[in-house]
Amino acid sequence: MHVLSVASVFLATALLSSATPTGTSNNLVPRACTTLFPTFIDHIDEQNPNTATVDSTFEVALDDNAGTLFHRDVLVRFDNIPAGSYGCQLDAFFPAGATITSTGATQVNVFSLDRLAEPTDTFATAPNNVNLFGTITFSSSATDSRTAVINSGVCAPSLSFRFTLASPTAIGDVNFAEILNTQGLRITFNC
Repeated sequence: MHVLSVASVFLATALLSSATPTGTSNNLVPRACTTLFPTFIDHIDEQNPNTATVDSTFEVALDDNAGTLFHRDVLVRFDNIPAGSYGCQLDAFFPAGATITSTGATQVNVFSLDRLAEPTDTFATAPNNVNLFGTITFSSSATDSRTAVINSGVCAPSLSFRFTLASPTAIGDVNFAEILNTQGLRITFNC
């Protein structure tokens, strides 16, 4: 009888230990499916309304030229967002020590657009703003990385945004290098 009791306890312990969860709470936390960086950044300039410049820098400004104010905005496009993705979040990420140059007014408005931006768009041909998607003041730190969420919304295979200084009258400039997989604007999403 004693052997049967010891065997029962041993069997019960073995069954309970095999049913114990082996995961940690870390693998239960929702994660982004992936991160995408801009397909392109198109600089559009009100003073040169028929010129488009595509490169890897981000710069928005309101300039004063002989008493006339001119906007320099950027159109940013993200492509290859998989079908079925959800929770597309636009944010800005800067590692410790990243350089952001800014003077004067630095708050930036981000607008959704009535169509996708194209690298050939100019100030004269740019998509129209539809809604204010978010507002951001870009910042970095010498010692800490920084992430600023601009907003999240419905995913589509491609998304485009216009960035412009928030103040229509205060002179200002914000610029930084967009470095693929390292710093700048990005979209994260779930799938």
